[in-house]
Amino acid sequence: DPSAPNPTPVPPSIEYFTGPQSAVGVGEVILISWKFSTQDVVSAKLNRTNPDGSVTQLYGGADVPPEGTYEDLAVTAGEYTYTLTVTTEFGGSQTAAVPGFVAG
Repeated sequence: DPSAPNPTPVPPSIEYFTGPQSAVGVGEVILISWKFSTQDVVSAKLNRTNPDGSVTQLYGGADVPPEGTYEDLAVTAGEYTYTLTVTTEFGGSQTAAVPGFVAG
């Protein structure tokens, strides 16, 4: 239908993305929580950047729910970064990141 209006791009909207407020010890759990708008969302991925610079896909690489928490077991001391990337159909993507520090 050529007369159909073009869809207005809706940018992703991450309401919050939070991580631990302080360092955790090895063997403890790093709790990540988030909430984002679901309008036109095509993917939502949660990744962890490890102290050695490698990246681990969390949630098995699957899309995360619009609101949720993830418990990550701290196995190695060092500085981690957790990243949530939400992508919408026409509005591009938005990324939020939080640090996680595991004390040795």
